[in-house]
Order: sequence, then structure tokens, then C-alpha cells
Amino acid sequence: MLRMLANGVCLAALMLATQMADAAEAGGCRAVRMAEPGWNDLAFTTGVAKVLLQALGYEPQSEVLGINVIYEGMKNKDLDLFLGYWDPAMVTYYEPYKKDGSIENVRVNLVGAKYTFAVPTYVWEAGVKDLSDLHKFADKFGKKMYGIEPGSNQLMMDAIADPQFGLDGWQVVESSEAGMLSEVGYEIKEKQFIVFQAGRRIR
Repeated sequence: MLRMLANGVCLAALMLATQMADAAEAGGCRAVRMAEPGWNDLAFTTGVAKVLLQALGYEPQSEVLGINVIYEGMKNKDLDLFLGYWDPAMVTYYEPYKKDGSIENVRVNLVGAKYTFAVPTYVWEAGVKDLSDLHKFADKFGKKMYGIEPGSNQLMMDAIADPQFGLDGWQVVESSEAGMLSEVGYEIKEKQFIVFQAGRRIR
């Protein structure tokens, strides 16, 4: 069982390369090129999108790529669609593409989600119930937070930079969702302290 820390309500938004609609109208293009970064939620969301697009007569394709590769792929018109932009967690990463007009945010596809930090239950019970509690157990955490791909961990970096949390000297360990969850599993097995990225739907 996991416990959530702090706040940070986020939205997953549909993102589309700006030329997709024009290309589809002009050339009658049926292929829809999508990508997802290997996150469990995006595997599901992209799978649903593929089924719906197929029912509409399109030929959806999807592959697993890194976040930076996905953004650059859309900018260069090698990809059409990405369903995993979390706002505000990824806003800094997305901003350059928004400014140059190469990628546009089309529509929100998930409302009422929390994208924040989590700790195992035994860490929660030891007294880590808010971001402001982390510094009290700095040695147990090894002054580390575990995130996912680069470009998706801004919340953690912002927390470290915020003087009110007393996290000076902490670092964010960036890898992937699979890599992060593997580390979480190991630390829980050993009953060690760990804080990591997590998200859930708010009911």
C-alpha cells in the first residue's frame, strides 16, 4: 500500500502535431503515428485510442520512445499524437515547443488526477506525511527522490529548489517508470525509506 504526499493536481492532455489535420484533409492520410513512453497509464490510454481510430477507419501505429524523442518527433512531423502530457508537471519541458508552434495542446483527456509524491505505508507511519516532513528523515532517504524520465520530474526539482521544504542537497534520480518501480520494489522489500513519483485518479 502506498501513501500520497502533498498536492499537485494535474491533467493529461492530448497533444497533436500542428500539421496533422491539414495533412489528413489534403492527402486523405489514414496513418496516425503515435508514441508513448512506456508508462502503464499511457499504454492503456494509447491502446484505447488505437481501437477507436481503427473503428473510424484509420491505421494507428504506436511505439515506445523516450519523452525527448517523442517531442522532437512531433516537432519534426515524424509523429502525430501523444496522449501523455501532464500539466503542470511537464509544462517547462513542453513550453519551447508551444512557443515555436510546432506542437499544440488540443484537448484534456483526463480530469481529476493527482500527480505527486508517494512513500510506502511504513514510511508514512514513521512520520513522513507531507513534503515538509522529508527533511527530517534526510539520512534515511539518502537525500534522494526517485522519478521517471527526464522532463517528467519537475515537481520534484521544484520541491528541492523551494527553501520552505529544507531539501538543499537532495537529488532526483531519473530513469524510467519501470526503473523507478524496480527500485521501489527493492526498497520496500528491504524496508528502506524511499520517496517517488506517483499518480492516482481523484474520486
